[in-house]
This record gives sequence, structure tokens and C-alpha cells, in this order.
Amino acid sequence: AIGACSKDAQLVRGTLQGKVKQLKRTLRRKERGVGSTEIYASTLDELKQKV
Repeated sequence: AIGACSKDAQLVRGTLQGKVKQLKRTLRRKERGVGSTEIYASTLDELKQKV
């Protein structure tokens, strides 16, 4: 019974680590990303107009 639990835990750990890697990659892409400067510029313009 203990062996099965540890196998399940390893499977879950492996799955979660894969998802974490994918999310980190997505985050890095979005930080460097195309189009993010356009959104930033439009938001900045909106804030300037409010002041």
C-alpha cells in the first residue's frame, strides 16, 4: 500500500512540475512579449488623460 501511494505522489509531483515549467515559460514570454508594450502605452495614455 505504501508503494502505491508513493507512486501516486511521484506521478502528481511530476505532473505539477511540468505545469509549473509551462507556466514559467508562458510568464517569461509575456514579460518579453509582443504587444505588451502597445497595451502599456495605451494604458499610460489613458492615465495621462485622467490627470
